[in-house]
Amino acid sequence: MRTASATLAILAFLMTALLTTPAARAQGESPAELRRENDELRNRVAQFEAQNLKLEQQVTALRSQLAQAQAQATRAQRDVPRLEAENKMLRDQLRALGVEPEAPASPAPRAPGSRTPDPTSAPTAVQLPDDPMACPPCLLQALRAAYDDRFASKSIDDGRADYIKEVRRWAGEMKRAHRGPITWTVEIAPSDVPGDDALPVKLRVVDPVTKDPVHTDTTAIDLGRRHTRRIISEPDQRYWTIEGVLFADPQVNADRDDEGPIPYPPFIGPYAEFEFGLSVRVISPAQ
Repeated sequence: MRTASATLAILAFLMTALLTTPAARAQGESPAELRRENDELRNRVAQFEAQNLKLEQQVTALRSQLAQAQAQATRAQRDVPRLEAENKMLRDQLRALGVEPEAPASPAPRAPGSRTPDPTSAPTAVQLPDDPMACPPCLLQALRAAYDDRFASKSIDDGRADYIKEVRRWAGEMKRAHRGPITWTVEIAPSDVPGDDALPVKLRVVDPVTKDPVHTDTTAIDLGRRHTRRIISEPDQRYWTIEGVLFADPQVNADRDDEGPIPYPPFIGPYAEFEFGLSVRVISPAQ
């Protein structure tokens, strides 16, 4: 994702280039033509500034959401000692009354670096296809399987630096191996139609004939401003056909050896996070 500072740098370059162009071409142009051209350039600069401001606002909002999630996780961790003390007190009270409390259920042991199931999430209601290009969750499923196959015999304890180096090599291989054309029929609920063409669109890939969902949860995808505006202009159109190119883009995070309290970006395996790209060529209403 392009950072705000990178965008500012690009904006500054464009403004410099645009404002110096009239001086280079002033010879032979009338004052009226120059004024008209300068007005057009000012309008373009204003558009770039507005786009940059919107990007900065989105970055600020995302940082705020992340900070809130991290604060919630911190508060939950602080509550553990208090809850343990309260639990002990209640169990002691039961024993004083002659009642032996039931032993708490022991969780199954989890290997280091494994993915922790989310107990608050609903069970998967749809069996994902084996084709990695069928949907974004299908691609995540394929990358997790490839990661597990590649690193099943390796251990972080054998050498963290070498392990991360191998993850980087694996990520590059996955980017080259998982790239191809797609034609999806997708469902976009009216409530998921964004109000801003700069925002991602929440969608679910469905069977083109039956309209049965291919995956359970929606996926937020940046379709590009032009295609998003098309969707915004037809909020009652629920099903769309998307043609383009899907590609895996797994990222290496040397600070993340397990899923952690915030499962985003989706966790593939130790030091590997799931990202993907979709280059949309055509989007049109589906029958």
